[in-house]
Amino acid sequence: MFKVLLATDGSAGANKAAEYTAKLCQGRADAEVTALFVKDPGDYYAVGGGDPKMLGIPDLRGLDEYLERTSQQALSSVQNTLQQAGCQVNLRTESGRAHEVICSVAEGENFDQVVMGKRGLGAIVGLFVGSVSNRVIHACRVPVTVVH
Repeated sequence: MFKVLLATDGSAGANKAAEYTAKLCQGRADAEVTALFVKDPGDYYAVGGGDPKMLGIPDLRGLDEYLERTSQQALSSVQNTLQQAGCQVNLRTESGRAHEVICSVAEGENFDQVVMGKRGLGAIVGLFVGSVSNRVIHACRVPVTVVH
């Protein structure tokens, strides 16, 4: 079994990573892709400067609903791309710091490869604290492919 963990956040970069993953797995009967969305409220909180209204969210209670909608949209998008290529795909949502969750899942569940986009929705946060892809590259013991 060739297990690929596709990290997605619904961004254009993540969609390019899904297209790459579809090509990587196409024609491989042993390939299994898990598309992972990590609900990382810290990123969204930081982007909004601590004020959820900056993101169009009335209050912090609405943040979880916002993240759930974002997760469903992101996973649905990559699922369509992967299924059209004939890939077997599992969808998964976790909560926590994105780079930590991605590495933990990849290493703990014996994935063969992590695929992700270079720049996701957290571009503004990335300027201040570093990109998720950069952190995954340096922390993960599983091979990581970053799609540009």
